[in-house]
Amino acid sequence: MIYDICEILKSRLIGQPYVDKIAGLVQVAQDVKNTDNGSIVKRFPIACDVTGKDCADASFRLSDLVPDSKKKSVIYFEDISGVTFRGQERNEFIFQARPRLVCWLNQKQLGKNQCSITPLVVAHIIKTLGTNKRFNDGLYIKANIQVAGQVVKTPAIFQRYTYDEKTTQFLMFPFDYFALDIIVDFRVNSDCIEEWLVEPPEVCLDK
Repeated sequence: MIYDICEILKSRLIGQPYVDKIAGLVQVAQDVKNTDNGSIVKRFPIACDVTGKDCADASFRLSDLVPDSKKKSVIYFEDISGVTFRGQERNEFIFQARPRLVCWLNQKQLGKNQCSITPLVVAHIIKTLGTNKRFNDGLYIKANIQVAGQVVKTPAIFQRYTYDEKTTQFLMFPFDYFALDIIVDFRVNSDCIEEWLVEPPEVCLDK
């Protein structure tokens, strides 16, 4: 469910002038390199729907969502506390998801040179997400988006990942970043849940 909710949030931001690299729910990918001094493990955020084939493809980079000077911005969502089941009302299951939106900004690439453009972008994102307006989207009904608040601005926002000094320089001026904790309340009509059919497993044949 959290993946679908993040896809809905992402779809509302695509096409905005400050959006460059954007993903829905991310997961942590590990890149392990063996050296004479032992193994070096680096962790990066990658889109949840990235496959092994994508990683093997030379055109795909593990660092696609890592800040660098060539990008205008990077936006993605993290799963902070999963999805909570809050009960049932008649034939409707009630849920709450609490994803976190992480946004990094390259102010020069966006044509800005003030100390911080976070206030402007935060306000625009809240407006674009359409907070406190109920909507239906596929299986999810009576959904409502709220912004719980802005996370304290420290490099800890990126603590899940092992960014080196070359990358952490992009967390200082003229670059900017922030994170928003989001609450999405939604329901699922039990009458709309399709019957689960177990399919036989696929058999891989060598050719």
